[in-house]
Amino acid sequence: MNGQARVLARAMGGWRQAERTAITPPMQKGLFDRQSGTFGKDENGRVVCGREFPTLGIRIGPKNMIIQITFTRKELVENNGIAKKKRTVNMDVFKAVRALKHLRESYENEVKKRDDALKKADEIHAYLCVHGMDMSQKDFESATAEIQLLLEKLRLHRTATKARGKKGLEESFAHMEKAAENTGFDRKGQLNAVLAKFIFFKNRYGIWRDREAQGIILYNHERECALREHRDQMLVKLLYGWANELEMQGYRKLGCWKHDIENVAQISEILVMLDNGQYEKALKTIERLGKKLWDVGEDKRAKEYLRKAYVAVKNIRKRDAKKWLLDAKEEIDFGKPWWVAEELEKTHDRYTGGQRVLIEDKPLVDRMQLTIERIKAAVILFYERNQLDRLPNLFRETAQKL
Repeated sequence: MNGQARVLARAMGGWRQAERTAITPPMQKGLFDRQSGTFGKDENGRVVCGREFPTLGIRIGPKNMIIQITFTRKELVENNGIAKKKRTVNMDVFKAVRALKHLRESYENEVKKRDDALKKADEIHAYLCVHGMDMSQKDFESATAEIQLLLEKLRLHRTATKARGKKGLEESFAHMEKAAENTGFDRKGQLNAVLAKFIFFKNRYGIWRDREAQGIILYNHERECALREHRDQMLVKLLYGWANELEMQGYRKLGCWKHDIENVAQISEILVMLDNGQYEKALKTIERLGKKLWDVGEDKRAKEYLRKAYVAVKNIRKRDAKKWLLDAKEEIDFGKPWWVAEELEKTHDRYTGGQRVLIEDKPLVDRMQLTIERIKAAVILFYERNQLDRLPNLFRETAQKL
């Protein structure tokens, strides 16, 4: 690519960046609407205005820990049509916050991946604009190979906007072949068709997708903030609940938690056995663990998962076995102090992780980090029989500091 084409390609990229900067994200009702009376919390712990769950495609379950959330995506269907695909999933509120945060981050990171493809498209587009009429058969073959290489780098897109853009680029091949075969006005007509396909691709893969992604990011940020506030409210209830259970049941409750911790540790050992190919040992351990679990509550449900895992291991279906074992582990862990501390850390919110960030409400950062540290300290105290009296107060004080 000579200097003139390089300058043109750089200018094309500059125009696209200017258009992206000028995008005003669509204002979804609620996030900055102080009249709504509903509030959420961002990953820094700042309170933001929000809206109610039904308007965000979220339903809260009867126990408040399990939520139902709907995801929508526009997909390309036959005859270049667009269909909305909806998927509803059930998950606990801790995982829902993390899922929405990762979804938002993936859309934010998508920009760089698209820019790499668009930069290459700019180079080919600029070269065809400058040299198209003077290109030899060999030059056309080289440019066609470059387009093919670009298409190979574009993965299979289900999103309608990007899929349509890719389809437009694929349609340029026929015009490139005809342009190579002709001269004069016939070549010019075919080249114009190729350039039009490039503009079509870059518009949809670029500015159109930028506008679409901005709206999706904002909407999912609303949902993430609303659920994060709900999660933190649930955390306070859990802390008070643990304190009350310990005061009412004493060593019996502590014994149940120790029983759960030991069973979860054993499931983790079985997973390692499967990774090491120790299937016979894993079968015997699953059998022993099944006898150890109680026939009530989460233990009974975990037993059913272990039974399925046993069958899968026996048939050397490692992937299925690991799935059932992880389900059994989750069934036992769910809602327990150590599980809550781990889930909070995995989300990597700046006010729940180890990062100290300067925000308006800095004490909130310390309070939430202290919550994780206190819950972890409480789990350690489970093994100290003479520390039972300290645990209810530790949980209750932690809830009050939130």
